[in-house]
Amino acid sequence: MKIIASVLAASLICSAAAIVPQTSGFSVSANADVCTEVVHGSLTYNEYSDHAEVSKCDTSAAGAIDIPSKIDNLPVTTIKSYAFNECTGITSVTIADSVTTMERCAFYSCTGLKSIKLSANLKSISNSVFWNCVKLTSITIPNGVTSLGDSVFWGCAAINSVELPKSLTSIGICTFSDCTSLNKIVIPQNVKAIGEGAFQNCTSLTSMTIPDGMKTISDYTFHGCSKLKSLTIPSSITSFGKYAVYGCFWLTSLKLPDNITSIGEYTFYDCFNLSSFTIPSKVTSIGESAFYGCSSLSSISIPNGVAKINDNTFFNCNKLKQIIIPKSVTSISQSAFLKSGLTALTGYEGSYAQKFASANSLGFNAIPNEIGDIDNDHAINAIDASMVLTAYASISSGKASGLSSVQQKAADANSDGIINSVDASCILSYYSYLSNNGKMSFSDFMKK
Repeated sequence: MKIIASVLAASLICSAAAIVPQTSGFSVSANADVCTEVVHGSLTYNEYSDHAEVSKCDTSAAGAIDIPSKIDNLPVTTIKSYAFNECTGITSVTIADSVTTMERCAFYSCTGLKSIKLSANLKSISNSVFWNCVKLTSITIPNGVTSLGDSVFWGCAAINSVELPKSLTSIGICTFSDCTSLNKIVIPQNVKAIGEGAFQNCTSLTSMTIPDGMKTISDYTFHGCSKLKSLTIPSSITSFGKYAVYGCFWLTSLKLPDNITSIGEYTFYDCFNLSSFTIPSKVTSIGESAFYGCSSLSSISIPNGVAKINDNTFFNCNKLKQIIIPKSVTSISQSAFLKSGLTALTGYEGSYAQKFASANSLGFNAIPNEIGDIDNDHAINAIDASMVLTAYASISSGKASGLSSVQQKAADANSDGIINSVDASCILSYYSYLSNNGKMSFSDFMKK
């Protein structure tokens, strides 16, 4: 039920972005100039003292429509909201370059519209302008346009080509949602924001490159893009939203940048061909069901810093054979690995992962400590040397070392099979070397 509700939520995001048509009289301009309503052919205009606006088109209009640069010697500057609402008979529109503004839902549900030539002087395209123009096949957005509003092309099922200008900086919520024929689109380098669900259910889209400089892959961005095979993500991205690539069946691999700090819930849900994936080391949170149904995934390593493995995170990952869990993990949901191929967890002695494995009849593969790192805190320092000396003192008095078998191997710094003060001295020498900005690994240091 939660999955169904979440999918419905994805639709609601776009539904909220789309604007339901309303019936209203002509409006008055912002400066309260009096306008005169005039009709020329199938178009109605609001004429002001210095310009005219297209306010309405007769719903019986058919064929080609030309919006002129002037009407009654006044420049035509604006196409008003809902001006062509459900004018299902028009097939093509040419807009003069005098037009600088197209208001929301201007061509809402013009289901017969196949082509349109936009004004070269547009600066932005408002919400839902071409919503449900199901026969529109291609469009070129003129240079100078800086933003595409929410749901601009929602449901334009025939559109297969959109040329975006270099001037574009933002793409709104659900802008291309349900453009099921859109198979290729190039995002200009100046784009810094792409809204939630922008390409949701673009089921013909096969590849996408996100421009450098963006910070976030928003929720639902590529939700349901079932043919997406290639997704290139720049190093500037720091978060990957929930449901971002949900149902992208043909993704086989994906490289996330090192700066990613979080992976949202249901992000890779049913990416069942995803076989190669590395979670970046800076990630500290992974949402529930993030890898649900990734049935080709065979191994994964959870980064140090993640505290919880949530509900259904790896549910039905039936080829998963190895998962490496760090000491930072202190909570694992009982459903985290349901119906996966896991028979054992890999982690550190004494960790929560070991306790979870024991309590859930799973095997446990202990990760050896790095030589010299006795306490396995990923740092070799005086504390490790002190642990060696304490163990040496205990052994010298005929007692057990007090170290686990994994720790004993790490304590034998010079690999001579004996734990003694020499090992502590080696560790302290290396610690001193690191304190003076040394970069060499412990093993390489010991070879000197």
